[in-house]
Amino acid sequence: MKIKYVLGLLVIMLLLVGCGLYSGEQTSDEVMGDIVDEVKDKVSEVSEGVSDKVGDVVSGYDSEVLELIKKGENRDNFQYTYKYTYRESNGNYFSAPVFDLYMKENKVKKVYLSPIKNDGVYYREVYFVDGKVLGVCDTKSVLCDDAEGMVYDIQGEDLGVTPIDILDDLPYRAEVKGTEMFDGRKVTVVQYEEGDTKVKVYIDPYYGLPLKKVIYGFDDDEEIVLKRWEFTNIAAGNVRNADVSLE
Repeated sequence: MKIKYVLGLLVIMLLLVGCGLYSGEQTSDEVMGDIVDEVKDKVSEVSEGVSDKVGDVVSGYDSEVLELIKKGENRDNFQYTYKYTYRESNGNYFSAPVFDLYMKENKVKKVYLSPIKNDGVYYREVYFVDGKVLGVCDTKSVLCDDAEGMVYDIQGEDLGVTPIDILDDLPYRAEVKGTEMFDGRKVTVVQYEEGDTKVKVYIDPYYGLPLKKVIYGFDDDEEIVLKRWEFTNIAAGNVRNADVSLE
């Protein structure tokens, strides 16, 4: 509305000058200067209003949710055990391989509970360093065999969904629904709807990091779990360079 007012004001003043109806002792240049100054003032007023609205949107989270996000969003040193389960189209559930993840700034290490096979090689540890993804079989086992200690360039590995990813995905409509116990910790339950699904995120109030996320669907009004991520044994600030470096 204010923007329309400014544009309308500018058009009217230009018409007045063009028609010679803007009287006084001022020259046309002086008149135009006054018009420009007034328009600048109105534009500044509108800009301030827009800035206020942007501020409202940025802080549009529920106050409790916003406090949790601020605690967790900038953390770059933490570790956890990652578990991911999803429901297949036939109704069966599939669980991805479990791994421990260690993050320190821009260095990350994954450690699978047991060696996995990828690109024809077995490995248990995965290092994400300087844009490279390296796999290492660090354990004595039949699977590793002669590959023990060998380092491979690995394709198709990623971090999975991280707690920071989940915080980034929280919409403004997310609301605190109470508290529950998970993995021996009292967590804050945040809930929101996403299309035809309901999403619950369980956030540790001390670290500000999600420990669990569950997406629920509905089958004849029956609530069913579609996807579930869990981050157990979580700790922050304890990961050392040696924990994430390939030596």
